[in-house]
Amino acid sequence: MSESSMQIKFGSHTLNAVGHSEKPTFKNSVLKGVKAWLGLWAVAIVCVPVPVLHLVITPLALLFGPIIGLLVFYRSRRLIAHLEVSGECPECKSPFTAEFRDTLPPLYGMCPSCKAGYEVVLPQKK
Repeated sequence: MSESSMQIKFGSHTLNAVGHSEKPTFKNSVLKGVKAWLGLWAVAIVCVPVPVLHLVITPLALLFGPIIGLLVFYRSRRLIAHLEVSGECPECKSPFTAEFRDTLPPLYGMCPSCKAGYEVVLPQKK
């Protein structure tokens, strides 16, 4: 996990915090894409003996298998695999830890004590 500084915005309040983030590995992204691809091809194989469905579902699943696999691969490369950030709520002054898994920015959450909403702002890539 890499450690980086980020901001937590509570309405008009902005806090600086240190968080730990992890991006998915290339291998994990490829595996997700291949699973989606093979899943659609498995649907195509299962639909072959079904009388009417094999005329529509089998060709579509064979055609869209690689396309969906690539889309899943590229989407998983943009995901944040794991992000953990800690801070203190400016409303109720209680400490909290926010944890996000397999999600895309923007990242929103609520303070567990007072239910104040916040946004985690990630640092811009250089």
